[in-house]
Amino acid sequence: MITKPAVLSSTFMTFQVASIMQQCIDIARAHHTPFGAALVNEAGKVLVMAPNTTKIDGSTAHAEMNVLKDANKYPGEQLFLITTCEPCPMCAGAALWTKVKGIYFGASIEDASQFMKQIDISCQQVVDASWVNIPVVSGILKEECLELFRNR
Repeated sequence: MITKPAVLSSTFMTFQVASIMQQCIDIARAHHTPFGAALVNEAGKVLVMAPNTTKIDGSTAHAEMNVLKDANKYPGEQLFLITTCEPCPMCAGAALWTKVKGIYFGASIEDASQFMKQIDISCQQVVDASWVNIPVVSGILKEECLELFRNR
């Protein structure tokens, strides 16, 4: 269930991240999951968007993994990951291996652990233990993302 939304504006800015996060929330809600993610280029164009599909595709089909698997389709692009919940260690590692230039999320792993089991290792800890230094930005539309957990 991967969709390819329209181009946003030409400059990747904070208000665009919030707009893209709203799209991630919408796709998560439409698929009755708290997890939605987007892979975005430096111009703010959403390249791929997907929900969590673990019930259909197995335990590694997190929303982030579902969009990151298409990263190689965009050689030369600077890619950013936007997701409704902080990437787990698997997804954070995959983001680093696909060379994303930044990770933006709404609810934290700590928030998610109030609703379901989580591995208590933050995305920032994974980044800090790696060879790259990319921004990890939390709290984007956090309350709206938390509603996805409350209403699942």
